[in-house]
Amino acid sequence: MIKMYKITEIFKRKKKTFSFEFFPPKTEEGMKNLFETCNELKKYADFFSVTYSPDGSSRERTLFVAHEIQKKFKIPVLHHLTCINYDEKTLKEILDEIKSKNILNIMALRGDVKNINLTKNCYSYQLCRFIRHNYQNFFSIGVACYPEGNLICKDRLKNVENLKIKIENGANFAITQLFFNNEDYFSYVKDVEECIKKSFRNERIDFRIIPGIFPISDYQKAIEFCERCGVSIPEKVHKIFKKNEKNGKDREEIKEAAINWTFEQCKELLKNNAPGLHFFTLNKIYPTKEIIEKIYKNFKNL
Repeated sequence: MIKMYKITEIFKRKKKTFSFEFFPPKTEEGMKNLFETCNELKKYADFFSVTYSPDGSSRERTLFVAHEIQKKFKIPVLHHLTCINYDEKTLKEILDEIKSKNILNIMALRGDVKNINLTKNCYSYQLCRFIRHNYQNFFSIGVACYPEGNLICKDRLKNVENLKIKIENGANFAITQLFFNNEDYFSYVKDVEECIKKSFRNERIDFRIIPGIFPISDYQKAIEFCERCGVSIPEKVHKIFKKNEKNGKDREEIKEAAINWTFEQCKELLKNNAPGLHFFTLNKIYPTKEIIEKIYKNFKNL
């Protein structure tokens, strides 16, 4: 069996990590395209990430895709897992399956809250606690965080407190929801660091908050996607597309402007000590590959 690494072990070797997120395809053609994307991005990847449907319906596909990617490309996979529709017995069965596939990293998420009784044990911090109690340190555990707040809780400071609770229950690192205003990220990280210092006092807590990056390839779809996620798009991003469209620029010029904007966002994050970047690829090579190539050309010792 090929040795795989926990993401926390990768952190010990690298100050900055680069990772790429995919969703499990439903067709053979989709799988083929996904593997082509993985192959193009593997030389930049410290780990890949495979999502889980909010209601848990992708259980088998997520495990299959995560296992196949890890086997084919010899790169650790972060297996997403939602807990909102599962009892403890089922969660144990799922985690045992993941463990049996030599997958060492879990993204612990709540899941879709529609039509769900939230008095159940169905929060991310409870999933973290369940994993730690049953598997000790076998898995490294990632969690989500929200620099702008989220659809359920827009209160930023409450979101900081929620992340602290996840850390207390075993989370090792966080990946942010996508954002476009870097100041939201920097402000959020500062608030989390202050909260951790107060809460853990004499304990040294090394906790990475990795920025989630969403490269825009389709402007209208990006607007719709961000509305569903509760993410705001700043006017400076809108202007890139509106200005170029108004001036009659062709699609290639608009694409290049979008790539340059995301590259500048990434450059500012990395120069100001962000611990890496996590790209939401939507299973597409373009434009993520163009952006990560520009990053490697402009930064040394990555």
